[in-house]
Amino acid sequence: MDRAEAFTKELQPLSIEAKRLSRKKPTENILDPTDDILELYRRLREASREKYLLDRHIDLLVSRIKVAIGENCGIKGVASWDWQERSTMDVKRFQREQPVLYEEYRRDSSCRVFKPERVDVPGDE
Repeated sequence: MDRAEAFTKELQPLSIEAKRLSRKKPTENILDPTDDILELYRRLREASREKYLLDRHIDLLVSRIKVAIGENCGIKGVASWDWQERSTMDVKRFQREQPVLYEEYRRDSSCRVFKPERVDVPGDE
């Protein structure tokens, strides 16, 4: 619990600042990495690999439970797998058939997108 609290205390101000920066259009500058940033990037890549493997493991376990549920709606005390219906909007068709209304109701938004690069980093095996 102490680790979770410490992690949250460190994350919260960084998350707030990152959100603030996500709303600002960036300059054209590309920075050179420092040793500290390269180490953070190594750790990010390692955590991403671990997350990928963990996500696949979770998918496997969920699929096994779904197959065990079969055509039923669940297993008591384990999981439910109920039917859910929803409606969606065919935006492309609406835009094509009702261009004036589409433009009237369209709302543009912008934000920055974070994309780690897949480059070799010294010391990253």
